[in-house]
Amino acid sequence: MGRSKLRVYQLDLLRFIAAFGVLMYHYTFLMSRQTNFESVKFPYLEKVFKYGYLGFDLFFMISGFVILMSLAKGGGVLGFLRSRISRLYPAYWFGLSLTAFVVVVYGKPLFEVSFFQYFVNLTMFQGFAGIKNIDGVYWTLLVELKFYFIISLMFFLTKGRIEKLEKYLILWTTLTFLKIFVDFHSNIFLRLINFSLILDYSSYFISGMYLYLTFQRGRKIKYDVIIIINLFLSIFLALQGADLIYSKDFLEYAPYLLIVLITSFFVIMYLISYGKLQWLNQKIWLGLGLLTYPLYLIHQNIGYVLFYKFDIAFGKYSTLIAVFCLMIFLSYLINRFIEQPFGKHLRLKFDRVLESQRIQKLLVRKILK
Repeated sequence: MGRSKLRVYQLDLLRFIAAFGVLMYHYTFLMSRQTNFESVKFPYLEKVFKYGYLGFDLFFMISGFVILMSLAKGGGVLGFLRSRISRLYPAYWFGLSLTAFVVVVYGKPLFEVSFFQYFVNLTMFQGFAGIKNIDGVYWTLLVELKFYFIISLMFFLTKGRIEKLEKYLILWTTLTFLKIFVDFHSNIFLRLINFSLILDYSSYFISGMYLYLTFQRGRKIKYDVIIIINLFLSIFLALQGADLIYSKDFLEYAPYLLIVLITSFFVIMYLISYGKLQWLNQKIWLGLGLLTYPLYLIHQNIGYVLFYKFDIAFGKYSTLIAVFCLMIFLSYLINRFIEQPFGKHLRLKFDRVLESQRIQKLLVRKILK
């Protein structure tokens, strides 16, 4: 069995750590600022978890690794789209519906949702249509969808040959590098390029893909060079983003800590791809990995509503622990009874459709002969 066929359980652990960081960022830092709840400020915890949003960046790097691994297994672009749709939509539809229900019944005055907004959000394409996300965390779905489109286009142009993919990744890195010198918000053409090629986060996706190439083919100098370039780009763009995040509330942050955290993401991922953390490659982490996507989908707005309803009665720390445990439990239920069975059902549906199309094409060829 080749390395591309193996499951990298360390990534399941990293996914959960990233999700935990994002969750704690929302609950201990962002919530009090978005909702103006004086009672839910966590002055000690927020000093640590105000950097938890970097979990999104780690997600994107892992996504680059995993998506290229998925494409390398074969099946072509259609097979890739089949796997992504069946993987993402069942849990998303349920998480979206649960969030909308909680917001409609208990969410005022914090949140509101309209039927039209809910209907458009079901497509997962609300970001392209300029429709507000029902849950704030869904902004990353737009980023992921654009990445799927970019990598699918690359695979189509290269006819699935990974060795030819590298020239497009180098071009993408070059355009990302231009972010240092060019204001991509200065005119509509540059804004379109920035939006389409997700240049604010592309360094993470590119790094993840090169880390997969290292995992699959072994260490090469050219891979290391591109990964290091994208590390510096990631740090530069992260510092730029931090200035915007913290300047809004006139908050101080430690640039060196951002540099250390992002560098640690790269180092850990590099060690995994280079086979130096095999002792950590244990199936026990799979359970945590399976919780990550549902946890990501449901934790933010539902969590805010629960804090709004219960923190005064039970205390903010007790509520924090209770809400976290509830989110873990709900994530398990969603994965066990929604994500896995309905994902399998969707995959079977796609397989039947693709097989039917294949048979029809064969019949047409025979008739034409």
